[in-house]
Amino acid sequence: FNIKKRVGDCKYVKCRFHVQAATISRLREFHNLGDIDALDIPLETSKDDPGTIITLPPESSPLVYKEQGVIKTAFPIASESVSIRGVAPDLQYKYNLYFDGSRVYIPVYSKGQLVSYVGRAAWWYENNILRYKYPLHTKVSHYLFNWDNLVNSEILIFVENSFNAINYNHNTGFNVSTNFGSHLSEEQIN
Repeated sequence: FNIKKRVGDCKYVKCRFHVQAATISRLREFHNLGDIDALDIPLETSKDDPGTIITLPPESSPLVYKEQGVIKTAFPIASESVSIRGVAPDLQYKYNLYFDGSRVYIPVYSKGQLVSYVGRAAWWYENNILRYKYPLHTKVSHYLFNWDNLVNSEILIFVENSFNAINYNHNTGFNVSTNFGSHLSEEQIN
């Protein structure tokens, strides 16, 4: 439960909060929490901070790069692992994927500007970091992946995963994007 955002969820599959987010008022019903509002903890806003410039983590580097027209990589195992997920090196280059040794970063652009990213933990070796990492001052749920290129699509198909969106968009003939999960937010709908 995040006391600042005043919402929480449970990762235990049989818990009813696993499916439906818990708010302070709903938790009070079940757990005699008292007056949490009296703690004077500021409520975080769900709006992006317009004054914040989003950048990819400074320790990350392009997963692939071009040298004299040839795609190369300093991270052959990472690039091959992403390729196995359906994103070939030419698409890794096109979508500007980055890598920092433990995460693959998929940039999210809106109107040509970097507005967010999805940092996916390496799955090809054992690690104990969180599966996903996002920038602090923006919400990926406010955007749609590759929207600048798909905005005029008459039909748009959504998938949960960014790698699948890239793969299917280029290999099926359909316009495919991701909303970065299974929930379509109001911002994404608008």
